[in-house]
Amino acid sequence: MWQAIESQLGEPILNRQQAFGGDVNECFIITTAHQKYFIKRHKAGFLSMFEAELLSLEKLHATQTLRVPQPYFTGCNEQFSWLVMEDLEFGHHGNDIQLGEQLAQMHLIQHTHYGWAEDNFIGSTVQNNKWHSNWVEFFITQRLMPQIEFSNSKTLKTAAESFYKELNNLLPSQPHASLLHGDLWGGNAGFLSDGSPVIYDPASYIGDRETDLAMTRLFGGFNNDFYAGYNNVFPLEKDFEQRTKIYNLYHILNHYTLFGGHYHDQALAIMQSYQ
Repeated sequence: MWQAIESQLGEPILNRQQAFGGDVNECFIITTAHQKYFIKRHKAGFLSMFEAELLSLEKLHATQTLRVPQPYFTGCNEQFSWLVMEDLEFGHHGNDIQLGEQLAQMHLIQHTHYGWAEDNFIGSTVQNNKWHSNWVEFFITQRLMPQIEFSNSKTLKTAAESFYKELNNLLPSQPHASLLHGDLWGGNAGFLSDGSPVIYDPASYIGDRETDLAMTRLFGGFNNDFYAGYNNVFPLEKDFEQRTKIYNLYHILNHYTLFGGHYHDQALAIMQSYQ
C-alpha cells in the first residue's frame, strides 16, 4: 500500500504515524519532503466509500465557504483501499460564530432538486440519493425506507407505514435545496490552530438545510454562538425545532442499523409521537 501511495504522490514517504480518525477507518499521517498528508484506510472492498467521500469533499471545497480538508486521490490494492487528503493542524478552540455563518453561506447556494449524483455512505451504511423534485418523497424513499428495511424490525416497519402518511403535513414539499454536509455532528466539525472553522467526514447530498442543523442537536457539540452566527446569515424558520426529531430519526435508525440496542426504542418513540 505505502509503495502505491508513494507512486501516486511521486515522492517517497519520509515518516508515517498512526492517527485518531473515528470508528470506521484506520488513519495515518504521512510526511514527504514537501507536505504532510492524512490517510484513511480500510479493506480493499471499501474503495467506493472513499470515492464517495472524495466527491463530497470536492463539492464542499468548491463552494469556497467552509474549510474542508482538500482531497487528493483514492487508491486500492489486494488488501486495502485508501483516501489521501490534506493534513490539517487542529486547535482546541475557535470562532463558533464564524462556523455558523460559513455553514449558512454554504446553505444559501440554491440547487434545483434533492439528491446526489450517486449513492454514497452514512458511516458505513449505503445512503440512497436518487434525484427527486419533492423533498418529502425523497426523505421517505431515500432516507427512511432503506433504514427501516435494514432494521429487519416488524415493529418499526408497522410504525413507519403510519408515520409516512403524516409527513406531508409535517415537512415542506419544496424547501430551499442546499448542499449539505450530511453527517454534521460535533465530532465532524472543529477548528484549526488559528481558530478558523473546518468540517470533515461528509456524507453530502442536496436537501433541506434543516437536516444539517437538526444533526447538530443530536449529540451536542454546538453552542449558542454557532446558532447565532447561522441566523445572522440565513435565519431558520420559527418552527424549525418541530422538525428536528423527524430529521434526526434517519440518523437514529442508522445507529440502530450499525450498533443495535436502545436506538430501536428511540426511533419507535419518535414515530409514535406523531400518530
